[in-house]
Amino acid sequence: MANRYRTEGEKTGTKRRMSTWRSRQRDMGRKPHEIWVTDEEFAKMKEFLETFRLKNKAAAPPAATGDAT
Repeated sequence: MANRYRTEGEKTGTKRRMSTWRSRQRDMGRKPHEIWVTDEEFAKMKEFLETFRLKNKAAAPPAATGDAT
C-alpha cells in the first residue's frame, strides 16, 4: 500500500469497487474466512507471500505489475 495522500474521491471509489467485488463474491457463494495462526506460522506465511509476489513480479511483464519501467 502506498503512503501517498488519497483524496476523498479515491477513497470513495475504492470503497465502491470493493463493495461491488464483495457482492459478486457473495453471489457466487463465497464467504470470507478467518484463519487463526500462531506468530511463528504467520511469520512463515508472510515470508512465503513476499517471496511468491517478488518471483511473480520478476516474471511478469511491466504492464501486468503496474510498473512504469
